[in-house]
Amino acid sequence: MALKSFLVFVLTLYASLSFSITSFPEHTQAELTKLMNKELIIHSKKIPGCPWPEITIFALIDVLPVEAAALFSNYQDQKHYIPDLLKSNP
Repeated sequence: MALKSFLVFVLTLYASLSFSITSFPEHTQAELTKLMNKELIIHSKKIPGCPWPEITIFALIDVLPVEAAALFSNYQDQKHYIPDLLKSNP
């Protein structure tokens, strides 16, 4: 049982570290500097036939990877993240 618990711990640690040290190859050096200064990086892309652009926001947050995954997979509460949102059906 102890060996099994140790293996689960090692696997969890490995997974956590692999997420936290992932590089950002698509970001420029200026964008990486912004991230390190706790600034947001916002990318916007027009989508043909759609009135709204695709928006991707990058930010460094001081949480464990599992905590970040829990926040972003909480689809029912995401509609409360945007102030004054009129309607959202996840």
